[in-house]
Parts: sequence; structure tokens; C-alpha cells
Amino acid sequence: MKIVLLTTDTVDGRIVLDALKSAKIDLAGIVYEPRPGRVKTRVKALLRHLPARYESESIPVRVTADIHQAREFLSALKPDLFVVVGTRKIRPEIFQMAPQGAINLHTGLLPAYRGADSEFWALYQKEPDQVGVTILHMDAGLDSGDILLTQKQGIEPGDDYISLHKKNLTLGAEKIVETIR
Repeated sequence: MKIVLLTTDTVDGRIVLDALKSAKIDLAGIVYEPRPGRVKTRVKALLRHLPARYESESIPVRVTADIHQAREFLSALKPDLFVVVGTRKIRPEIFQMAPQGAINLHTGLLPAYRGADSEFWALYQKEPDQVGVTILHMDAGLDSGDILLTQKQGIEPGDDYISLHKKNLTLGAEKIVETIR
């Protein structure tokens, strides 16, 4: 199966990419959007830059300001499935290029918390039982596709939304691998 990762050059994408590589899931390509950040964030990103790490392994990588601008590159890869992590909303004309569509890692339990910062909102609403991850099949809506898998996150004393987001990324990467297999 030809899998293409659509992501951003953030910790989200790197954690999932490393999990896919560790699980020996072959990638046909990577398309990512660099995210501007503070100087410290940019220096870290340069040290762990996706093309330098993975193009050397013969995985085609495309850096683009907008994933939708990489349509020709994606078409040439002939993907069977997209794995989407940490991007802006992807339009259907992109994810429908793959016969099996796209699966998305959402660091929240759907349908309770759609959109960004799910861990924050679950804690703010005093619903710690709603912290976890969802792997879903993408559709035209925002975090509204068919749910393939969910997993609640264990919360420990001292956890906050930042630590829970990091834990969710690691858990979500494991669940992406599980879903693909």
C-alpha cells in the first residue's frame, strides 16, 4: 500500500513520522507545511528538518506553504492512503486522490471536542474523561468523518493540557500504526 503523510513541521508530524518509520511502514512520500515559530522553535525545526532526515532514505518530500498547492506532486505519487496529522483542514479534492481516502489523528475524543486544543477544552470544561485520541476517516467536514478508533488518555497528577497533548501525540502515533495495520 502506498501511504503519503500530510503534516506540518511540528512535533505532531515528527512523532507520527518516527512511529511510522519505527513500525517499518513504508511511506511513498511526505508533504508538509512549515510552521513559523519563535526563534528557538525554528532552530529546533532546522535540527530535525524533515527533508534532511527522510529524503536521504529515498522518500520524496515536498515542502509547501499550502498542502493544496502540492496536487501534482501528490498525484504523481499515486497514493492509496493519506495519513493526516496537524494540518489545516484538507479539501476533499486532495484526500479523494487516494482510493482509500485519508485517516486523521485528532488529539481529542470525538465527537465531544472537535477542532484544536481538545485537551485544553476538556480540562476547562472539567471533563478529564474526554481526554484521548481519535483516528477518523476524513470527510468534507471538520473532524466529522467516520470514527475508526478511539483511546482515552490516562491522566496523572500534575498533567496539564500541554503534557496531555504530548502524551496524546505519542498515543495517537501508536493508534495510527494500529489503524494502518
